[in-house]
Amino acid sequence: MRILLASSSSGSHGGGEIFLRYLGQALIEQGHTVGLWASDHARMTPLVDAFSRLGGEIVRAPYINTYDLKGRCLSAAMHERNRDTAVQSWRHWNPDIVHINKQNLEDGLDLLAAAKQGNLPNICTIHISQSAKYLKASNAWLRDLVARRCLNQYPGILTAVADSRRDELADFVNGDTSRIRRVYNGTPDPELTHRARWRAEKRAELGLSDDEILVTMVARLTAQKAPQHFLDIAASLQQQHRNLRFLWVGDGDFAEQWDQTVTQQNLKQSVMRIGWQDDVKPWLAASDAYLHTAAYEGLPLSILEALSFGLPTFLTSPMVDEVAAFTTDDVCVIDDTGAWHNRLLDATSRGNFSNRARALYEREFRVETMARNYTDIYEEVLNA
Repeated sequence: MRILLASSSSGSHGGGEIFLRYLGQALIEQGHTVGLWASDHARMTPLVDAFSRLGGEIVRAPYINTYDLKGRCLSAAMHERNRDTAVQSWRHWNPDIVHINKQNLEDGLDLLAAAKQGNLPNICTIHISQSAKYLKASNAWLRDLVARRCLNQYPGILTAVADSRRDELADFVNGDTSRIRRVYNGTPDPELTHRARWRAEKRAELGLSDDEILVTMVARLTAQKAPQHFLDIAASLQQQHRNLRFLWVGDGDFAEQWDQTVTQQNLKQSVMRIGWQDDVKPWLAASDAYLHTAAYEGLPLSILEALSFGLPTFLTSPMVDEVAAFTTDDVCVIDDTGAWHNRLLDATSRGNFSNRARALYEREFRVETMARNYTDIYEEVLNA
C-alpha cells in the first residue's frame, strides 16, 4: 500500500510529529511504501530528515501552516492556494491513501478541503479535540464555528487518540459518531538491553547517587503542560525527602519563568531541566518514576514511553479519566490527599507499579498495534 502521511506542519516538535515518525516507521516495517508530506518551511526540516532516515519518501510543498496565516483558521478555510498546492503534490506522489495529521480542531482545515477536492482516499487524525471555547482562546466562537463547519463538510473518517478525545470530537461535529474512530497512540519497544548502561551514564551525568530517586517528565515547557504544578510538587516533597530529584526534559516559552522559580524557591539542588533531546530513552532509563502534570492532552507519547520502560507513572486525575486503558491498578493518580507520595517513596510500591506499567504498555500501546489499527481503517476506506 502507498500511504502518504500529511502533516499540518506546525513544526512544534511535539507529540504530533513524533507520532508521524513512529507510525511511519511501523508501516515501513510492515512492508508499505510510506511518504511524508510537509511544508517546505525550514522548521519542518528536522522531522523530514528524521523521517528520511527511517526509509520514508519525502514530499515537500510551499504550504503555509494555519498559524502563519494572519486570519489563522478563518484564512486557512478559504486558502485556495494552500488547497491546490496540497492536491497537486498529493496526486503527483500517487498514494493509495492520504492520512492527514492535525494537532487540533482548527489547524489544517485547508488540508481537509484538499482531500475532498482531490477525491483521494483519506482519513484524518486529530490529537487535541478541545474547542477554542474550552481553551479560552480569543475569538473562540468564530474559530469554533469555522472549524466545526469544515469538519462537518469533510466526508472522511476522523480518528482520535484517546477515549475522551473521541467523545469530544463527536460532540463537536454534532454527534456524528459513524465516521469517528479511537486509535491509541503507540511507541516502539525500547532496547532494554541498553538500560543498565544508559542508567549509569545519565545518572552520572546528572550527578545522582544510587539512593536518590529521580522523577522525570518529558514535555514542551509551556503553560499547557503545567510546569508550575511540577515545580510545586518538587518544592513540597523535597523539603521532607532529601533523596528525591526532579528532571524536566524539554524546552519552551516557560523556561525563563521556570529558572526564576527554581532560584527563588532554592530548588537548584533538587530540580533540573534539560532541553530537547533527540532520544529520551536514556533519560527514562535513568529515572525511577514518571510524573506528568498536564491536565489535558491528546495521548502523550512520553507517557507511553515511560510505560514501555516499566516506570511507575503518576498522572493527574483528568489525564487518567481521558484514557479508558489508564486504570488506577496500572497508573497512580496525583491527588490532594498526598497518599500518592507514599507510593512514590516506597520501593516495593514502585516495583509493583513498574510491573503493571510494562504489562499495560504491551497490552495497549505497542507501535505495531497502532499501525495495525490504522491499516485496518485504510483498508476499510479503500474497500468502501
